Amino acid sequence: MSWMDNLKVAYKLIILNIVALLGMVAIGLFGYIALQDAKAAIDRMYEVNLKNIDLAGQARHAMRMSQLQAILAPLTSDQTTFQSRLDRYNSNIAEMDKNIVDYIAINKDTPELIQQLNKIQSGWDEFKQKTSHTVNMRPPIGGDQAAIAAHRKEVLDYYEANIKDLGLSVGEDLEDLQQLSRDISEREIKANAESIDGTTRNVIIAMAICAIVLVLTSIAITKAITAPLSQMIHICDKLRDGDFRDKGNTSEPRADEFGLM
Repeated sequence: MSWMDNLKVAYKLIILNIVALLGMVAIGLFGYIALQDAKAAIDRMYEVNLKNIDLAGQARHAMRMSQLQAILAPLTSDQTTFQSRLDRYNSNIAEMDKNIVDYIAINKDTPELIQQLNKIQSGWDEFKQKTSHTVNMRPPIGGDQAAIAAHRKEVLDYYEANIKDLGLSVGEDLEDLQQLSRDISEREIKANAESIDGTTRNVIIAMAICAIVLVLTSIAITKAITAPLSQMIHICDKLRDGDFRDKGNTSEPRADEFGLM
């Protein structure tokens, strides 16, 4: 005797509904997880990867502008212009410092970026020290042409000897950082694409499994209902013809409505 024969028809239908519900929940859960993974990937793409590239670009601009003001400020004899260039120099220095701090904050768990940032920080600290010395090489006030020319030569000689190559080196390190950020971003995009493909496969597999289970359950429950119905119809046909000898299949008693009938 099948255990299904002992269940009332209502319970059989409830089982069918439960199987269908569990299948929908499983598929919905897989879909929800896939959406959450995609959302996390998009958030990281914006909050980390794209921001990394943007910060590296801003840092390169700030470094170049501070380098420019560091050479122009000490060559300016007009006090107002000098102060304006000094303010722009200090503003770009502060922006570069902030970019480095922000970059470290969002990439503290990425060793290869931190290693490159440490290299940049070392060169940047030296760059700030030497450009700070340059901007403090104030031009002579009211000096003659010879004094102004001598001062200009002193500033340019110091720049050539101490800042030019250092600025190029820091700029190249920042460019390498920007490229490294792009490479990491591309790797994560590829990994995310593979993860989405894997999740899609899992959803399809889950749908297939749920469909198979639902079909098999439907067949079993349908058979458990239609088989005794067919037997009852057969007996009713005999009763209609006046044959009262067939008692049905009593060797396997049932506890559902059909067994009672």
